[in-house]
Amino acid sequence: MTPKERVLAALNRCATDRVPVDIFHGGMYPELELRLKAHFGVLDSEAVRLALGQDLRWVCPIYLSGGPPAAEWPTRSYFGGPFLATYADGVGERPLRNVSTVAEVERYPWPSPDAFDYASVATLAQTYRGYAIVAPGEWAPIFCRISELCGMERAMTMLVQEPAIVDAMVEHITDFYLEYYRRVLDAAPGLIDIAQTGDDLAGQKGLLFSVGTFRRYFKKPLGRLFELIKSRGVRVMFHICGAVQDLVPDLIDIGLDILMPLQFSAVGMDPRTLKAEYGRHLCFYGGIDVQHTLPHGTPEEVRAEVRERIDILGSGGGYILASSHGLLDEVPTANVLAMYEEARRYGCSHL
Repeated sequence: MTPKERVLAALNRCATDRVPVDIFHGGMYPELELRLKAHFGVLDSEAVRLALGQDLRWVCPIYLSGGPPAAEWPTRSYFGGPFLATYADGVGERPLRNVSTVAEVERYPWPSPDAFDYASVATLAQTYRGYAIVAPGEWAPIFCRISELCGMERAMTMLVQEPAIVDAMVEHITDFYLEYYRRVLDAAPGLIDIAQTGDDLAGQKGLLFSVGTFRRYFKKPLGRLFELIKSRGVRVMFHICGAVQDLVPDLIDIGLDILMPLQFSAVGMDPRTLKAEYGRHLCFYGGIDVQHTLPHGTPEEVRAEVRERIDILGSGGGYILASSHGLLDEVPTANVLAMYEEARRYGCSHL
């Protein structure tokens, strides 16, 4: 099977020649990638992905507004808050930390979908047409954007005390995503297989807020985005970390196709239960533990976990094997090699 055929079969919960494997976008840290380049004797990132057998390729439009290259972690997101600092209230400026009225929300300089070159999506999707294409490769959060702009503590308080302000922010964020995703998907019709979105709505022990709060603020906006994606014949992948099992039924209700990245070390995240209860609705993505097994285990322990995940989640299709979050520099090279080698070897005979 080609990589694309392999992934599409897994998404349809059909038999594959081996389990599909992936490294999600931005999921390999620089020092680790340098070590893998040295191991394989290659010079570029694509060669590493080829050597590891990655079956998906992630595509994003080019941001035109003068930020640093994607390979250099920017310090600010295009929404105006500190990039990747959702939870660290002491890190960076929070431009809406002191917002007190809906009028202030309306005056805020929200990003424009015009700030991106969408033609690059078609070019890259055509270049990698033998692979399953994920575009856009964004997580497109709503709650985490509010946290990015206001700080986590303020965002949590606003959910209870200032619903009108939250509603106004949700509307602006959602409107941006709807137009951004529409332009990405329409830039490469028929070439995109999966669109990623997502939000960090849970911690290691449970949801950050109640299911009722999710339904109050976020379910309908996400449903609109899911509906747009699916109207283009594209599957929806949702990135949500931690103990997320209580939200899975609601996500399925609005059209979720792929749940990732599967942190099974979180409370209540049992792979057998998730597969049994939701395997007829979902494809599962991820699941190889980045908190314990990959950074601290032996190569054989990594291989054993790969086999276990394939046995449980890969049964009858519906599984794309990857790490349960980013591959940090602390992960030994041997463990990365063990993960992908075992997936290719064991995944050929035990699906």
